[in-house]
Amino acid sequence: MSLNTSEALPQVNFPAASLLYDRSSKERAGSAIHIECAEDIVRARKLGTRVARASGCSDTRLLILNTVISELCRNLLLYAGGGEIELNVENRIEGPQVVVTAMDSGPGIADIKKAMSGGRYPGSSGSPGMGLYGIQQLADEIGISSDPDGTCVTVRIGVFQENSD
Repeated sequence: MSLNTSEALPQVNFPAASLLYDRSSKERAGSAIHIECAEDIVRARKLGTRVARASGCSDTRLLILNTVISELCRNLLLYAGGGEIELNVENRIEGPQVVVTAMDSGPGIADIKKAMSGGRYPGSSGSPGMGLYGIQQLADEIGISSDPDGTCVTVRIGVFQENSD
């Protein structure tokens, strides 16, 4: 099942997330980090800061980006036992965007619409399950693909806001 909040973009279907990354390396090509412990969340946020600052990201948007990275990493650890975060910059008509992709080979999300609805969606960790909904509220775009072989969440965050800080 997939969900994409951008009507302008075509639906993206991701292959099983387990095929998308190599577990043998913690950091790949300077834009990806394997997440397997809490310390890796800090590393992912630092990488996100470097990528965002290099693209001219405002302080407010950087705070949003780091919140999204933290929540995605937390989800990787809690629900899939780990995974990978990739960070890239895309130049689009509306300006540069940082693209954060979280991939795992966990059990998948049984009901994506329910997880994104803003209601409580308790996951296997027993947490209240508000993370993806919160990410959706912060992001400019979010796309999710999930099946029993893994989940891939792609989030786009513009580096500038209308009232720059």
